[in-house]
Amino acid sequence: MALFVPGSFNYMALVKKVFKSASAAKLILVYLFCNIFLSNALAEGEPSDVRALVYSSTAAELQWTRVESELVEITYNGNVVATIDADSYFVDSLDPALFHRFGVRGVLADETRSDEVAVSFSTANFQPPIREVLPQSSSAGTSALLSAVKLVAYSNSAVELFWNRSESEVISVEVFHNDFSQGVLDASSFFIDGLSTDREHVFKVSPVSDSAQPGESYTVYFNPAEFAGQVVEVSATYQQMAEGSQSQTSNTVASNDSTSSDEQSNEPDASASPTAQVSEPTTVLAPPPPAPEQPSDDDASVVSTQSSIQSGDCVVRSLSDLNDCANAAQGLDRINIQADLSCTSANCCPTGGALMRFDNVSNLTIVGNGHQLLRQGGQRQCSLLDVTNSRDITLENWTLDDDARVAPCVVDDKCPRMLHIRTSSDIKLNNVTIDNGKSYVVYVQQVNGFEFTNSTLKNSGVLGMYIGHDDKASTNIKIQNSTFHDNQTNGLALLGVTGSSTSTNIVSNNEFRRNHWRGQWQVAPRYGTGFTGGGQMYIAQASGLTIRDNLIADGYCENCFIQSTMGSGVSGIELAIPGRESVSNTLITNNTVRNHDAWGIFVNQGSTLNSSVVISNNQLIDNTVGLKPGAASVSGNTVDNR
Repeated sequence: MALFVPGSFNYMALVKKVFKSASAAKLILVYLFCNIFLSNALAEGEPSDVRALVYSSTAAELQWTRVESELVEITYNGNVVATIDADSYFVDSLDPALFHRFGVRGVLADETRSDEVAVSFSTANFQPPIREVLPQSSSAGTSALLSAVKLVAYSNSAVELFWNRSESEVISVEVFHNDFSQGVLDASSFFIDGLSTDREHVFKVSPVSDSAQPGESYTVYFNPAEFAGQVVEVSATYQQMAEGSQSQTSNTVASNDSTSSDEQSNEPDASASPTAQVSEPTTVLAPPPPAPEQPSDDDASVVSTQSSIQSGDCVVRSLSDLNDCANAAQGLDRINIQADLSCTSANCCPTGGALMRFDNVSNLTIVGNGHQLLRQGGQRQCSLLDVTNSRDITLENWTLDDDARVAPCVVDDKCPRMLHIRTSSDIKLNNVTIDNGKSYVVYVQQVNGFEFTNSTLKNSGVLGMYIGHDDKASTNIKIQNSTFHDNQTNGLALLGVTGSSTSTNIVSNNEFRRNHWRGQWQVAPRYGTGFTGGGQMYIAQASGLTIRDNLIADGYCENCFIQSTMGSGVSGIELAIPGRESVSNTLITNNTVRNHDAWGIFVNQGSTLNSSVVISNNQLIDNTVGLKPGAASVSGNTVDNR
């Protein structure tokens, strides 16, 4: 029998030849044979004296001795990050929350590669001095239990996962699809078809063994939109959580032998390469094998439609990815969030400022894909988002959560705004949920063009949404089809909006419930103790404004000064700064305002309005007093008091 020499045998030609005459089963056999053959025909030239020097929690250097003139290929957690003509490799952007695994291979002149020498370590608890880490035993795989983990895509809806298992230990493998377990398998491959073609799919393969490293897994991403008609192969990324970290939550759908325990996570289960690169898929000519029965994507267990990853996207699967993308925002068109994210007090304020800061950024869209960004610390030290001197910024389909377990601020705490948007234009929040902010949550100053649409703002600390202030007014404001629930004081406060006509600024088709449920400002001493009430919506300074078709309901304050006739003094719509004529050219129409222990719509004491303020055709039902209009023009309102 002739000996095949790597590089002298064209196995692709063999596949093509068989393709013309053989069945699909034979093609798969040829594909597997060729891959097994090549994996066992590795080149000589393995680097020697490999070691890692760990300098800090984020910095390390690999060093080695190589064959003269030989190139060296470096991998990080399964991804190729460099092919270099050097004897060392330095990186200073490691994520301390992850376990780090570097691989070193020699690359010979014919582009064959040696066995890999692997060095693995954690930087989570680094303490000086410099630490030296020596390699594990040489292995062609990424860990002692599994190796060569990859995905082969046969079509835009059918893929197969492959892996090699350790020969020295009998192990099972658990496979996850979009965080749901597909079972614990005594096998070396897993096929699934019927995948949804309008979302990205995430697969994870984990060894099931007492000797497996904590959190050890391999992750591979498949985007049907990128399938171009040829079978492709994509290598998986090795992942191991650092000591003290927790791995991603999984939900079990089925298990052949055992049920894995759910593991809580603050970080997504994804790679965090220090120099993020994705290797090109290898083209393989082979049709899919017959498909076994698998759960379809129509199962109730499958959630969260992903946006397709487009060319030029900055893709976020970890907190370090988010920081990198935010720092590079001036050169980006789109940031694509592909995982739930969280931060603690140590990493919520990475530069001492906002978690995300956009200064002089334009034409940027952040697509959240229904994921959540959770801040578990830092809420009293920095903003979650700070936008300054920027234009045409859009956030969509994202949940921003400042953690209900953390107590809200009070006014005197002077906590930072959760979302601070100033001196900018055309800023849009669409289908965004903002939960549990601690202070003034959305604060908009000197902005020309701000939209909050199809969104939710709830459980804010000091105040929900605050727009404009004295000489820092905003214009072209659109707040539509959104909900404002359970914010401590005003759900919406317009402290300065301007426009030439009532159509310039629009607040329409929103729902306000139970806002101003807890007061923040003390009443004057002559009234005794307690806090002032107010409106669920406060229109303090405005011109060129329409308030229409909103539902405003259920106003009561638990700690406010109780008045003899007006209860806790919470109303639906509060108008004007006390003692000033500060609202004009405003239309308030077709709103339903009900169940308030004070007024439905009222003008503050000492304020005056002129006839350019029109209050018409509103339903004012079950309030203590329906309407206190001042000198506004009033017509067509239905008033049915308590």
